[in-house]
Amino acid sequence: MGGNVHLVVVLDGAAQDGRIGSAPRALTGERLLDVAAARLTQLERRWSRFVDDSEICRLGRSAGPLEVSADTRLLVAWCVTAFRRSRGRFDAGVLAALEKQGYDRSFDEVLERSPAATPAPIPAAGKPLRGPGCDEIVIDDDAGTVTLPAGLRLDPGGIAKGLAADLVTAELLASGAAGACVNVAGDLRARGLGPADGGGRWLVGVEHPTRVDRPLAMIPLPPGGGAVASSSVLSRRWGGGRHHVIDPGLGRPANSDVVAATVVADDGVWADAATKIALVPDGRRQAIAELDRLDVAALLVCRDGTVIPTAAFPPSSARA
Repeated sequence: MGGNVHLVVVLDGAAQDGRIGSAPRALTGERLLDVAAARLTQLERRWSRFVDDSEICRLGRSAGPLEVSADTRLLVAWCVTAFRRSRGRFDAGVLAALEKQGYDRSFDEVLERSPAATPAPIPAAGKPLRGPGCDEIVIDDDAGTVTLPAGLRLDPGGIAKGLAADLVTAELLASGAAGACVNVAGDLRARGLGPADGGGRWLVGVEHPTRVDRPLAMIPLPPGGGAVASSSVLSRRWGGGRHHVIDPGLGRPANSDVVAATVVADDGVWADAATKIALVPDGRRQAIAELDRLDVAALLVCRDGTVIPTAAFPPSSARA
């Protein structure tokens, strides 16, 4: 999934002794972590655009309905939902544009071919390559199929990470964990009981995109958990200052003065989608207006170093 994964499982006192009530525990904490890792591997094989036989890749080659797993139907449904909610500012159908910018293989291989450049404005020259959008995707749960319109190929990218965190944390709790946190390369979902040293609540630290001496924020999640996702145009860059966040309306890297966004939401999948919505508009005012319209809690970092919270951002969070 393009980054490191951090897994945390919390067991209650009975579970740590190997028992829940009077019944032996089916899965130990170590076994729960193994199950989570295997599930993430399964989701990556279904969703990665770098695995040739993944369901996402096969969908892009299909000329009609393709039978796929329930996981993939759910992911594609979220692509459609995010596209519609954001009025096209989030669009998973930008794969052709992303490949045109040179991101047509794993990022390590992209860097080997075209070393990363220092952050710089993205040039506006060149013919735009707009994607066809996700509005005409057909999902048939009865038949178990997805049909993409002609010319559309998906790069679910970030929201696949957010959805993976949602699914795996839910499955960990269903398997007996008292609490679980899954962080997939910056897309974090926490559920249930947090660690004891946090009073049973989850406290999420967010790295600053340009300063290593202190975090951007410390965010306490509500009882029961929540999601935090962060995205930046500063870290994943290659030749000419290109980056991975494509403006769907232009078909090239976004050129906003907002260079990083952290979003707090109920679901990891929506939190990740909203970070892209924050990075695509022309400037901070448009980004804030769009996030406020969606009632999204976000913290934005601008090119000049300014840090701006949206109206819904948790007031109890400590910010740098």
